[in-house]
Amino acid sequence: AVDRNDTEEIVVRMDRLQRQRFYESLPLGGRLLAWRQAIALDPRLASDELQDFLRELQQNAVELRTRSDRISALVEELRASPLPLDERQLPALTKRLYDELRELAEAHESQLTLRSMSRTPLARVFPALPASQEKLQTVLEPEDALLAFAVTGQEIICLLIRRNEFLLWQVDEVAQLDDLLTRLIDEIGLATDLPRPIPSAATKPDAAWRATAVKLRDILIPDDIEPSLNRAKRLIIVPNGQLWYLPFELLPNREFRNAPLLASKTIAYVPTLGSIGRAFAPHAAPQSTVGLLGRIFYPDPATN
Repeated sequence: AVDRNDTEEIVVRMDRLQRQRFYESLPLGGRLLAWRQAIALDPRLASDELQDFLRELQQNAVELRTRSDRISALVEELRASPLPLDERQLPALTKRLYDELRELAEAHESQLTLRSMSRTPLARVFPALPASQEKLQTVLEPEDALLAFAVTGQEIICLLIRRNEFLLWQVDEVAQLDDLLTRLIDEIGLATDLPRPIPSAATKPDAAWRATAVKLRDILIPDDIEPSLNRAKRLIIVPNGQLWYLPFELLPNREFRNAPLLASKTIAYVPTLGSIGRAFAPHAAPQSTVGLLGRIFYPDPATN
């Protein structure tokens, strides 16, 4: 797709790769999540190859569906109950609901876990959130820039997408990037086996991490790409592979005298290209609200 400069195919394949890697990081490779969703899914809404499997599942696993429905009903019933100020003030009925919910949830999760470890045609990336170039550029605001990556072995495919722009480039210095990333993590104090630097050492102009961040910036964001990035006020980043460990906020901006990107932009992260629409779509108003009042996080129990 890159060789053909097929922008639509690049977006679709990058989204599939990101979803695959993202689901691999979930418990049981995302299969547990897939099973949980499959129980309640209407087979008519599934792909052709999954419809027969889902019909058979729902016919032969009635207990799973029944238990799942009962768990949902219990959760709603507990949400409707008055909120006690102390667990010792829980009414007897509420306690019974909690006990039933706990028992059902334990049995349900055990069954789902066992099924997730068996070989089935249920794909771990199901259901999909497909991305397309048109959909992305419609969702993005005029002042947004989308920076997305796909780590493919010996190279990294990079995209910068705005409402009316689509920029593509490749990074070949993967080994050098990995070394610099490891060094940056050590220098800013994220490595658990090294002493953390004090804040004044990390913020001084000649702090070691700043030089490392400049080198990382030079590899990932070429000179001719940065002007388009700088025209945006919000930067939405879709990492992949080891780039999930890179704090993009710290990358220096050439135009602003190597100040970190966070000094001039709002930074947001999403796991896949296909999830951008869900992440930035208008959200429904909260149906219930909980208010907490008091110094509840003081370390001294007496103060609490």
